[in-house]
Amino acid sequence: MTVVKIDGSKIGLGELEVKATFKTVRRSLVAQKHFAEANAKLKHTDTDADILALLNSQVELLDEEVAYLKDVLKLTKTQVEKVEDSNPDAVTDFIIKLSQDLMGGQDESKSSDSETGDEK
Repeated sequence: MTVVKIDGSKIGLGELEVKATFKTVRRSLVAQKHFAEANAKLKHTDTDADILALLNSQVELLDEEVAYLKDVLKLTKTQVEKVEDSNPDAVTDFIIKLSQDLMGGQDESKSSDSETGDEK
């Protein structure tokens, strides 16, 4: 099984290891879908109603980011508070890197199975 090692120090979490399981990869895809939908709304803000919808979308996006990290990293309440007290851009950058790595990006290392030559 692939284990992703990632530096979460910019959002108060330190060094982390996350297994690339069906659950974490699926959760990453769902989060990416939410992020793409929110970005699509950014392009269509011509009226006051559109602006209100955009603001609602941005709030939902921030909530989704925290929910994603809480679910994938199994964060405690204290860790969630650290994330919420972090720079929003740093949180977004961390999530992008984490989800890319979980879905087959770079910066991956193999678990003990592959280190012993028992790679499947």
